[in-house]
Order: sequence, then C-alpha cells, then structure tokens
Amino acid sequence: MMLQAADFKEMLEIALDCELDVFDMNLNFYTDYELDSMGAVVLFVELQRRTGLEFPEEIAPLLQSGAAVEKYVTSGRLPEA
Repeated sequence: MMLQAADFKEMLEIALDCELDVFDMNLNFYTDYELDSMGAVVLFVELQRRTGLEFPEEIAPLLQSGAAVEKYVTSGRLPEA
C-alpha cells in the first residue's frame, strides 16, 4: 500500500491529538513534532491498520519520520543510521 504525505500527516495528527499547520515527510516524529511514547503507540497502531503490515517493537523506534516509514513500507528496508 502506498501512503501519501497527507496520510502521514493525518496519522500524526491522530497520534498527537492536534492539527498540524506544517508537515514534512523528513522531519523527526519525536524531536520535531514532540511525539511521546504513547503517541508513538497510537501512530504505529494506525500505520498497521492502514497498511496491514506489522511493525515489530524493535523496528518501530528506527522509523522516525514519514520518509523512513515510507521507505520501509515500500521496500522492506530500514533507513540507514
């Protein structure tokens, strides 16, 4: 399943429980948008629901931006460190 930037923005807004004026696929969910651990759970549950893919506990923390998630979903590859 291909996710668009608007999809990521919507999911992040659900996880943050607020509307975002600006969204960039390359910004970090945690440092740029101040997503906390509970929000991360909500975000990845929503990602699983929309894509049908599982995001293992050890992989989810490595996916820190929309671009990183998109790469993982489309190629199965984790972002470079």
